[in-house]
Amino acid sequence: PNLNEEQRNGFIQSLKDDPSQSANLLAEAKKLNDAQAPKADNKFNKEQQNAFYEILHLPNLTEEQRNGFIQSLKDDPSVSKEILAEAKKLNDAQAPKEEDNKKPGKEDGNKPGKEDGNKPGKEDNKKPGKEDGNKPGKEDNNKPGKEDGNKPGKED
Repeated sequence: PNLNEEQRNGFIQSLKDDPSQSANLLAEAKKLNDAQAPKADNKFNKEQQNAFYEILHLPNLTEEQRNGFIQSLKDDPSVSKEILAEAKKLNDAQAPKEEDNKKPGKEDGNKPGKEDGNKPGKEDNKKPGKEDGNKPGKEDNNKPGKEDGNKPGKED
């Protein structure tokens, strides 16, 4: 009930394009529907909803990438704009170079980021806000009082 006509049509078109994805698409549609349910307490609702919708319709992202961005949106709706920008950047980077009217992953059998062994967004440590390798206070090699070579009361 919370999807607009354009969104519904997008999911229906995706189903027609790739029936094997029906379970995933259904899950995405439900997610989007839930995400767009009116929430009085969520001031990011509109922004998040727009980001959800746009990310779901970026043609050059792999399923893993799309799911990663969607998860990030759920984790922190306040950064919807940034997540959407990242997703668009990645989508553009993965756009097929030649004729732009070729829908990637369809007629050319070249699903970007899948069969080329280069799943961007996963092994490139660029999942926004998640595995960016900068977990503060953990892997920064600054465990105070341990490996600083200054064990008090011993080596003096």
